[in-house]
Amino acid sequence: MNDQQPVNSFENISDLMEKINRLSEEETKKRLNDHIKKLEDLLKWMTKEVKEKTYLSEIRKNLTEIDMGCHKHSDGLMLCGYDITTSFYNEDKYKLAECRSNTISYKIKCTDYIGKSFELYDPPQDSPQNPRGFSFREGIKDSIRSIHNTLHPAVPMHMGNQYIHMRATVSTDPYKQRIENPVIIIDDNIFIYYNGRSTITMFCNLY
Repeated sequence: MNDQQPVNSFENISDLMEKINRLSEEETKKRLNDHIKKLEDLLKWMTKEVKEKTYLSEIRKNLTEIDMGCHKHSDGLMLCGYDITTSFYNEDKYKLAECRSNTISYKIKCTDYIGKSFELYDPPQDSPQNPRGFSFREGIKDSIRSIHNTLHPAVPMHMGNQYIHMRATVSTDPYKQRIENPVIIIDDNIFIYYNGRSTITMFCNLY
């Protein structure tokens, strides 16, 4: 007599679905951490460049604000306009420099705390901080889009003629250590992330 439970029992199906959901959640977290690590490395390099340009060795932290709108062209290509501002602070949270870039200028224009202007140049194509050959602008923009697409993978495929608006704030102290298990909060169109080194808040909406 065969006492084995049928393989399609509700209990087995429930266990299988739980395992699939757990694996999916773990994969999502891994992808998020990978995208954020690349963003952190790029901002760390950017901070290094600003230090060298301004001779302000006390610069420690940076705060980046990204405002980006995207829509899908008729040929399926995703087109995005953006405005990026990165501010650089010392340990006492005193702002020492600020850099801005947008879709129109294609340059990163900066000003230090005494009003001196300078520009930033992209890291070498083969540097560890830039493994995919991005510019600062494209790297930051791509990271934000990648984070969004990881959180909402169906949106780029089904957005039709709608526009997507993304606003993100990234606060990073490259001298701090990352914690082993980052705090991740996902609530509809709001994403909050903290890993000891960086805090990211991101808002997205379709219209």
